[in-house]
Amino acid sequence: MLTINELSTRYKIDINKLRIFEKNGLLTELKELDDRALKELSTMCTLYDSGLSIDDIRRFFVFYRKGESAEQINLLSLCRHDLLDEIHKKQRSLDSLDYIIYEIKKNNQICKEE
Repeated sequence: MLTINELSTRYKIDINKLRIFEKNGLLTELKELDDRALKELSTMCTLYDSGLSIDDIRRFFVFYRKGESAEQINLLSLCRHDLLDEIHKKQRSLDSLDYIIYEIKKNNQICKEE
């Protein structure tokens, strides 16, 4: 058995992330990881870093264990769509700020020319 600190150090995984996984029942055994378990934990970290909720990560692994790859893809596609919407909203915000900056610079240029 490993402590959560040892697991974090040995596999170079953020301890706070491991604590969240443990608290939410996604990480149940603290032990040496074989290749399969390490791949699952790596996937879990990637999904979490990509913004999936704990519930979505849990659902992903339920589908994984049942061999329901189509359901996994559907879930990830929905999450991808949500993430893309967020990106578009942020892009609109950037565009708005850029326009305001442009207007300020333009107005300052006019003032300097007068």
